[in-house]
Amino acid sequence: MMLTSMCTSALETVGLDPYVGFMHTDRPGRVSLALDLIEEFRPCLADRFVLSIINNAVVNGKDFERQSNGAVLINDEGRKKIQQAWQKRKQEMIIHPYLKEKVEWGLMPYVQAMLLARYIRGDIEGYPVFIMLVLVTYDVNTETEAGKKRLRKIAKKCVNYGQRVQNSVFECSLDPTQYRQLKGELIELMGDEDSIRFYNLGNNSKMKVEHLGNDSSYDAENDYLNV
Repeated sequence: MMLTSMCTSALETVGLDPYVGFMHTDRPGRVSLALDLIEEFRPCLADRFVLSIINNAVVNGKDFERQSNGAVLINDEGRKKIQQAWQKRKQEMIIHPYLKEKVEWGLMPYVQAMLLARYIRGDIEGYPVFIMLVLVTYDVNTETEAGKKRLRKIAKKCVNYGQRVQNSVFECSLDPTQYRQLKGELIELMGDEDSIRFYNLGNNSKMKVEHLGNDSSYDAENDYLNV
């Protein structure tokens, strides 16, 4: 509800109707366009916020109460903790990938709503989506016990940012700050013989590949194999 309210207010501020959406079906009383905008922030702002307050024990079992009908509701003290953590999260700064400027998380819905309004008016050619879809692949030397340990640590770290789609492949929806954080954390874990690749499936379906560590692969466009 907190993120929905932020997106709804942002759209109204830039002159867009939050009840007329692109992806979500229009229904009476439903802020469909706000729900569309939320999808950009769901992984990095909403889901990550919820996981962080649980993993960091900001809230615990004492902040919930079981009702006579079996329902479990958060109590006033729990709401207060969540509100405080949410306000702190909104004050954190990131560098916007399109504007190249520092922006508070709390202003991100307004920034994206403004860019959407500019796109609809024809001021910019395309709408700059905030979230990047990144494939992370890794090849870890497991000939030693230390290598096997690194493999487990790298896999565990990737789980925190995305979902496993193959044994050594993770699909991650990341904002620019999370992208830098993930790369930094993996660099600290990898060994000299390990290899990690980031496939940025980004703007206009153009794919960028960023590679770290040992490169024993071949370029599918420039190299060839003799069979």
